[in-house]
Amino acid sequence: MYTKVFEVVRDTDTPLTKEEVAKKAGLPTAKATLNLLRLKEEGKIDSKESERGVVWYLKEEHEHEKERRTSGRS
Repeated sequence: MYTKVFEVVRDTDTPLTKEEVAKKAGLPTAKATLNLLRLKEEGKIDSKESERGVVWYLKEEHEHEKERRTSGRS
C-alpha cells in the first residue's frame, strides 16, 4: 500500500487530492491518507492548499526518482 501511494504521487505531473490518490491506488481514502502522512513525515512528498483542497506532490529533491522511472533506468 505504502509503495503504491508513493508511486501514484511520483508518477503524476500534477498534485493530487487524497481522494484522487486513493482512487488511483485502489485504496480507501483513510488508508491512502495514512500513507500520505507517512510519506510526508519521511520527507518524500509534500502537501499544499489549493482551490481543490489539500493536494499532494513529490518533493523536489525526489524528482530524480520520477526522472529514472520515465527514462526506464532504475
